[in-house]
Amino acid sequence: MNERFCAGKKEKSGVLYDEEYISTAPAAKFSARKLRHIIYRDKLTQKVFHFVTSDQKASAKMIANIYKRRWAVELLFRWMKGHLDIRRLPLKTPNAIHTQLAIAVLVQLLLQLKKIISKFKGTLWELLREMRTAFARKVLQGCGPPDGCRWSAAAGEDLAL
Repeated sequence: MNERFCAGKKEKSGVLYDEEYISTAPAAKFSARKLRHIIYRDKLTQKVFHFVTSDQKASAKMIANIYKRRWAVELLFRWMKGHLDIRRLPLKTPNAIHTQLAIAVLVQLLLQLKKIISKFKGTLWELLREMRTAFARKVLQGCGPPDGCRWSAAAGEDLAL
């Protein structure tokens, strides 16, 4: 492959390469769609990203920014699936989906705020786990054993949870 790397003005914007992309996948032989291959270096992290897009009109810098924002959304969804136990949305109407996602984002933002205010050093997952455990402990301490339970503190012993 003959790669021509961008120099000068484009390189300052982080774009290293912006040329037509020809796919070698068997299914691509039947498609007339033109693709672009963009190589972009993030200024902050110095990481190099490769993007393939069918958008021929937008600038390479704009496409890199779109993918960067999209990746942030992907990470948010991954976090929600893994930590808030949202594997699927039970309600399928648009309003219900918006509400469920808004609540999940609100929980994530509140956890971020709690982490900042309390200067918590762990991850958001560890903070959420601690908060769940503390809540469960408090609820269980408020509940005593049922009346007549043989495991109640009959001998005056205090049950510690």
